[in-house]
Amino acid sequence: MRFAIRKTFKILAPGNSLRKRVAYSLAIARLILVPVIFLAVYYLFEMGWIVDRIVNLDAPAAKLAQGASIEILEARRAERNYLLLHDPIYRAANRESLARSREILSQIQDLEPQDSAEAQSAYTNKGSVRRNPRWRNRGREMPTASRPWCALMKKI
Repeated sequence: MRFAIRKTFKILAPGNSLRKRVAYSLAIARLILVPVIFLAVYYLFEMGWIVDRIVNLDAPAAKLAQGASIEILEARRAERNYLLLHDPIYRAANRESLARSREILSQIQDLEPQDSAEAQSAYTNKGSVRRNPRWRNRGREMPTASRPWCALMKKI
């Protein structure tokens, strides 16, 4: 019984010289590597652009957004205190906090004018707080008898 190695692969350019076969294999390797190298260089430039945007735009916007979030939370706290105590100081504090948050949102909008749609949606969402009918001054105050804790707070 004779053992033989089966040929399971085809020889590139059979019957030609070894020099031609090496040249063919180098050409195929180059055809595969050239797009890979160009894509790698392209993605390096894209990553540079993304990092530049993060450093120059997104980081300051995130810092300003954190400040706006803090101002809105302070406005909510002042609103809650006003609704509980009916003290006009808290209404003024709420208006000041909303004005500061509006200024911060305009600073964020000035960072990148192309992203003005997001800032505009923040304006409209924040505006619903300002249009709340509970904040209207109707010239009526709750009697202090119905809120005895107000008298205690004023004594403190």
